[in-house]
Amino acid sequence: MNLYKKAGLGIAMGLMSLASFAQSPTVNCNGVADWSASGTYWAGDKVVEDGILYEANWWTQDDPTTHNGGAGSGQPWTEIGECGSNEPELEITSPANNATFYFAGSQNPTIDVTVDVNDEEVAIDSVKYIVVERTCNVGGCTEVSRFTETSAPYTLTFNPIVGATYTEINAIAFSNGIPSEEKTIDLDVNALPEGEFTNIADDQVIFVNEGENFEVELDVNNELTSIDSVEYFVTEWSNTQSPYPTYREFTVYGPSYNLSFLPTYDCYQSRIVAVVYGDGGKTAGPSQTDVFVQFLRNASVTFTNPTQGETIYVDFPNNDPINITVDLEDKDDVVFDVHYFVTDAYGSFNSHRLAPNFPMEYNCRAEGPVTVVATFHAQEGYTVVAQDTLTFNVVHTSGARIASEEEVAVFPNPMSDVLNIENAGEFTSFEITDITGRTIATGSLNEGTATISTADLNSGIYTVVLKGAETKVVKVMK
Repeated sequence: MNLYKKAGLGIAMGLMSLASFAQSPTVNCNGVADWSASGTYWAGDKVVEDGILYEANWWTQDDPTTHNGGAGSGQPWTEIGECGSNEPELEITSPANNATFYFAGSQNPTIDVTVDVNDEEVAIDSVKYIVVERTCNVGGCTEVSRFTETSAPYTLTFNPIVGATYTEINAIAFSNGIPSEEKTIDLDVNALPEGEFTNIADDQVIFVNEGENFEVELDVNNELTSIDSVEYFVTEWSNTQSPYPTYREFTVYGPSYNLSFLPTYDCYQSRIVAVVYGDGGKTAGPSQTDVFVQFLRNASVTFTNPTQGETIYVDFPNNDPINITVDLEDKDDVVFDVHYFVTDAYGSFNSHRLAPNFPMEYNCRAEGPVTVVATFHAQEGYTVVAQDTLTFNVVHTSGARIASEEEVAVFPNPMSDVLNIENAGEFTSFEITDITGRTIATGSLNEGTATISTADLNSGIYTVVLKGAETKVVKVMK
């Protein structure tokens, strides 16, 4: 063989040797003891010497660097490979640093954190995570730390605090007590914009005063995320107009996101939709909530008898009942019943009437003021749809009766500074009371025409009680 051929063969063998060395894989030597000349080793035992991992083929005390070979070599040791790094290494692979998340409040949100570790080179015992979250409100800021230790595949699944000021994830791998370099990522965990109606619900019948706006109350989660606006869509299906629904759209900006609008009354159904948008549209999308309701007009009621503040004279205890009547306007036919709550000097009691039988008879029980509160209800939800209060005064005349102008001349009526009484000789005394029954003036009467000073009396309705062989009552005004 010539030199050139020998040289070529030597170069080729050298390249093969380098290639084999370069391709020799590193092995995990973590936790393996160094070989000791005084040690005794059995089949399967492993040792490290000069950065090489060896495995005993049988019982031996020989040096593995000089007594090793492959299968069938007759040597007590087999070379496994070159030892790799003894230090664990870790990289967070997901989520990316500064990743942004959006969650709805109705969700139970979770975030998965995954890592890549060098467990092919070293034995990884565990990966420990520290999740640090800070939340702030008007009362200040609170920081919460959570510690979690994971085994293979070392994934952390945790429930984030939605709307936290910041969320920080720290991860460290451990191998035989040796920690890796700590890796950290920051996350932005936001709440999706959401709204919830607080004063209306599906299939609710809502009673409103005619001509007055109704306010839809919406609770938005602006304590968790920034709210830009709320768009409302009101769709109404009419009883009397076109068979096609009508649409109205409103946009409301903070700080209150409620909607005040005038409903249409002749609709058998109204749909109210609220779409909540986040600040600048940076969120994953708007949140929508909607309800179907019906608007009906409240009734209106006014007492017609007795009149407000009227004084009624009754012959107690043989008096006839006082008939209490009302004028009820019920455009949407919603009134189901009425409850009268009566308070007089004797106490209080209730009286109930079903529609349309609304008049009530009041049997006078005592002298003095009487207050009647009439409360009208709809059958739907037993909602109050009309209410009025009446106050009148009852005076017991003990046989007195209302005198006619032919019987007694009391003038002028309305009176000014004086009140004249003719035929005064039929009576011995007089008493003037106001509409509450309070005595304003008293005095004696003689024959002829009596003149009573009324200059100090306020404007109003007064009652003149003339007492004698027969008591008579005259109503006067000023």
